[in-house]
Amino acid sequence: MLRLLRIEWNKIAPYRAFRILILLYGISFLALPWSAERIPFLRNIQQIFEFPAIWFFYYFSGMFLSFALAIIVITITCNEYSYRTFRQHVIDGLGRNDLFAAKLTLMGIGALAITALFTINGLIAGSVNAFELDRSQMFVRAGFIPGFFLHLMGAMSLAFFLANLLRRTGLAIFAFLLWVFPLELILKGILEGLVKDGGVVSSRLPVWVIYNTNINFEGSEDPFHLLTQGFIPTGLGAENMLLKTAWVLIFSGLSWWMIQRRDL
Repeated sequence: MLRLLRIEWNKIAPYRAFRILILLYGISFLALPWSAERIPFLRNIQQIFEFPAIWFFYYFSGMFLSFALAIIVITITCNEYSYRTFRQHVIDGLGRNDLFAAKLTLMGIGALAITALFTINGLIAGSVNAFELDRSQMFVRAGFIPGFFLHLMGAMSLAFFLANLLRRTGLAIFAFLLWVFPLELILKGILEGLVKDGGVVSSRLPVWVIYNTNINFEGSEDPFHLLTQGFIPTGLGAENMLLKTAWVLIFSGLSWWMIQRRDL
């Protein structure tokens, strides 16, 4: 497995976009709380940088990172097909299971590393901005930490599935963006409005599960009102976490099936 990971790392390391992405993510999340007093809008919602609200704020902000990660996964995977790298690995003695396991393990390690950065940044920012640090509040609402990991895995597993399905970088990226933005929203509207499924299917669609925080706003349905009035979200909820896990397994299983059955 270490050999497989070294091979995968040698493929991803030259990508400048990957290095820049991680650098900008770390800098921005560390710098944002320090600049809060200098930005008029953020000055009014300073409480979002304090425990325990910071976990929700970082989770909500960090979700935008997954779009870039998904594009990186698509680009790398489609290049494997375009340049026949998968086929060459098989010729060199690697099994199809090895190819799948290496990609999935690399995505898992990447998600863990970013989640660790997410956690460290949250602890630093929350401690710096706390008016009076109460250590008992540091990990209240910390369920957003594993939720963030599952979110990243969900976005990357969806991207991996589309890359294996379509095998063309531009087409797979277009399909990902189309699925995330208009396509599933239209389908959700049809299920809720015309079929009136009562959320049985519409609230369990993959992108809706992966990108929806499933948050009880404690009397407020408006996220902006949440920020300005200081409401603290209660968490993701067990169902949302389980559904995120289920979609990771489904998309990963479909990718494994395609790698096993299709011509590399």
